[in-house]
Amino acid sequence: MAKPARIEQVMLRQLEKALNENVHERKAMEIALKEEDDLAKHLYLTASKIVDPQVRAVFERMAKETENHFAIIESEYAHLMGMVHETDIDTYVRE
Repeated sequence: MAKPARIEQVMLRQLEKALNENVHERKAMEIALKEEDDLAKHLYLTASKIVDPQVRAVFERMAKETENHFAIIESEYAHLMGMVHETDIDTYVRE
């Protein structure tokens, strides 16, 4: 952790490429959704390999928080794209 991140890491390369392509809000949210999803999967996978239950619980909690963050971004993305927002679903289902 004390070492600086290596630029050759895949995620950093993808982010740098995206940022160099005149990122707009929609693209930024798409990148964020992918990164949050990948991180949650990685955290759950890591948690599954941890023997100590307290340490495993920390990773599982981080994964759950990442999923919650994904849901927030996904909701904002749907709003940005003009999709039906989850708070409006009753209105559309009842009509």
